[in-house]
Amino acid sequence: MGGRRDERGNLCQEPVTGARYLRDVYMKADAQYTGRVTVPVLWDRKERTIGNNESRDVLRMLDVDFEPHAQRSISLYPAELAAAIEETIDAIYEPINNGVYRCGFAGGQPAYERAFERLFEALDHYDTVLSKQRYLCGPRLTEARGWTRRTGVTGSRAGLQTSCGPPGKTAIISAASVICSRIRSAIAAS
Repeated sequence: MGGRRDERGNLCQEPVTGARYLRDVYMKADAQYTGRVTVPVLWDRKERTIGNNESRDVLRMLDVDFEPHAQRSISLYPAELAAAIEETIDAIYEPINNGVYRCGFAGGQPAYERAFERLFEALDHYDTVLSKQRYLCGPRLTEARGWTRRTGVTGSRAGLQTSCGPPGKTAIISAASVICSRIRSAIAAS
């Protein structure tokens, strides 16, 4: 949205909604909308509205609900690991995903130090988990992996560097290579 440009440098319209900016998509769904514009957005072409904009829900829909359209038999949310995936995502979200933001937006040094310690305690915990097994939830890649990529964190306790993108965007992008074919197939079928 808002990224593609024509040969003269003008923003191109998104082909399904005709929008140039993501705010335009929200306004098409609700002309009175005044809230935050966030990504990802799953647009319902039949109802001509936003079907969902919650990262966790969208990722799950693309993996589970779009499975009949899949061209590959890869699932990031296998039934036998569902409980472990939910538990892991819940455990990651607050101290890591939100922790990066708490560090970046801390109102002072004491708040920063508290957020920093909690963030690195969680990172140390998952370093230990991953030193014993290849994946967060056992023997295979799952959707929980996307949640560790949602907010980039690099460095050590001596030098925290963060890359805070829009919430949810990176999680969807990191999982997109696995589920992209489902989206294309579903769009082609509709």
